[in-house]
Amino acid sequence: MINNDYNITDVLTKMGFTEEQSLILSKDEFFIKHNKLETLAQKISAFAGIYKVDKNKICEAILKFPPFAGLDHERVIRQKTRIGRLSFMFLTQTEKEFHK
Repeated sequence: MINNDYNITDVLTKMGFTEEQSLILSKDEFFIKHNKLETLAQKISAFAGIYKVDKNKICEAILKFPPFAGLDHERVIRQKTRIGRLSFMFLTQTEKEFHK
């Protein structure tokens, strides 16, 4: 939960959001209720590393879908990797059956 003692828009701007983005997020009830400003900057950096993109892309993703900030991104990547391996194994098996 975001602490209202802060000027939320100033803090978000320092994290990398534009002033316009900060204003939009500061009015988003879901975002305010489910995020801590104290840890949001760390999350943005971590997400940028996980997805191998710059922080601006992460800020844009959060702006478009505020719940993005609260997702377990490492779990998402693990699942994606697992699904990729499973689909590769399935395709390999299908190819073997096709070439019989």
